Order: sequence, then C-alpha cells, then structure tokens
Amino acid sequence: MPVLNAVYSSVEDDPALRGKVKMISIDVGNTGNEIDSFKREYKVLYPVLSDLPFIVHKALGNPRVPYTILVKKNMKGDVVVDAHQGEIGSPDSVLHNIKSSLSETISFSAPSRKSKGHKP
Repeated sequence: MPVLNAVYSSVEDDPALRGKVKMISIDVGNTGNEIDSFKREYKVLYPVLSDLPFIVHKALGNPRVPYTILVKKNMKGDVVVDAHQGEIGSPDSVLHNIKSSLSETISFSAPSRKSKGHKP
C-alpha cells in the first residue's frame, strides 16, 4: 500500500492532476468491516470499495490480485490505458503512465460540410 499511497498523494499534490485523476481501490470478497480494518492497518489514503459478491472481479476476467488498471474516459466511453498484474514496484512508473495518458489527445473527425443534410 505504500506505493499506491504515494501515487495518491502525488496526484492530490499536483495541480495538473488533482481533479482530473480519481483513484479508488476495489476490495474483492471483503466486508465493509474488513475493509475498514485494512484501511486502518495500512493507513490507506484513497477510497476503498467492496466487491463482496465478486461482480467487478468477474467482469474483469477473474484476475489474480493485486490487479491495477488505469482507465481514461473519452467521448466514446471508458478506455483501459494500462493494466498491471501483481505488486507495483515504484510510484514513478504509475505516475508516468497517468501523465502520459492525460497528455494523449484524441482526434475526432469533424463532419464533412458536404455531408447529406448539411445546410449552408
């Protein structure tokens, strides 16, 4: 948890990221009391949600945990930008991926002026 706490703190301390990046944890198969205990024990700074019935876990294909994904919302919906199986070695790699995904621009084609239904 120290690595993810460091990522969360860095995001919250960076004006370019704060408000644009949301970090949550989804705890698979644990109750609210178990999550509260976990958060206290490891001093988790970010929100932790429960997936007691394994709904999210199954939707992701039953990955081994820890499993980290970076999702970017765009005009067409949510897009998985990065996924990592296992522990994360350094907050720097996660922050690099976050910043890279935010700096990527998504190009959309403007409708042609000659398209049907266009009135000059």
